[in-house]
Amino acid sequence: MPAVGFHLTYAQALADARGTLFGLGGVGLAILSLAAVMWFVAKPHVRRMMSFATGSVGLILLALVFLTPISLAGAGWTASGGRLVVASGFGSVNWPLTQVHTEWVDKEAGYRPLERIGGYGGANLQAGHFVLANGQHALLFVGRGGAAGWPAAHPRWLLVTNTANRQVVLLSTPNLPRLQQAVAQAQADPSAVSSRNGASVATFGWVLRVAQVVVNGLVAVVAVAVQIRLARRYGPHLPEVVASHWGIRGEVDGSMSKRAMLRLWPVLAIGMGVLAVGISCLPGTLVAALPFCLLQVLFVVLARWVYRQNVDGPR
Repeated sequence: MPAVGFHLTYAQALADARGTLFGLGGVGLAILSLAAVMWFVAKPHVRRMMSFATGSVGLILLALVFLTPISLAGAGWTASGGRLVVASGFGSVNWPLTQVHTEWVDKEAGYRPLERIGGYGGANLQAGHFVLANGQHALLFVGRGGAAGWPAAHPRWLLVTNTANRQVVLLSTPNLPRLQQAVAQAQADPSAVSSRNGASVATFGWVLRVAQVVVNGLVAVVAVAVQIRLARRYGPHLPEVVASHWGIRGEVDGSMSKRAMLRLWPVLAIGMGVLAVGISCLPGTLVAALPFCLLQVLFVVLARWVYRQNVDGPR
């Protein structure tokens, strides 16, 4: 039985989220412009760090514009080897086609999504776990056919039900009539059903999720260790009251105790690490934890600069 399916391309995912991402990109460009202004206005001994810190935040926001659609790119469904795998980017199912029942439904006849439990809603796509108007919980991957940048979809939604556990999936994409054909063929010849293809797709998703958690955890451990190392290196040389903030003209306009300063940076590193690992555990967050990892690098650079300003004076 040949494989059939539909999967989002990166370009389609980028186009679908363009409203939010363009706003994010605009904020990033504004912050980069502010960093450029600081470079020309700030005093020499604070110019480099102020521009670097502000510009880094702007670059992180711009990077998110192009990285965020990666979480949705490749999402969709595949019928292959007698299995149906639906990966919405925010949850997935992996069912034998022999346990699948399909029928066309009108979204206004009780199947309209009312509440998003966990998922995504863009200009043309709804994906993830939703509560429907009829009270059912369903995994959705539905698009508005004919919208800009979106392939023409069937005008009605395909209700896919697992006859063994009564779980429900709603699909509205191209190629759905071919999915119905694959279901009919599998049920007509159950001996052709194989479990290997679908299982491998599901296993890959879990492996990727675990890899994200491990990588973000390692980044957090390294960041905390570096922050503790910096605190031990510069701590004995700091005054009891340290400068913690500088104005654009280089004047000190904020201070804190030495003890608070030495605790601040490791605590920030721990907090960023917990957030990054926690977000990595959620579905549909392939790159959502990346900003926290980049902030860890920024905080290390900032901490070292602040310590050196207090120990060695303006440089």
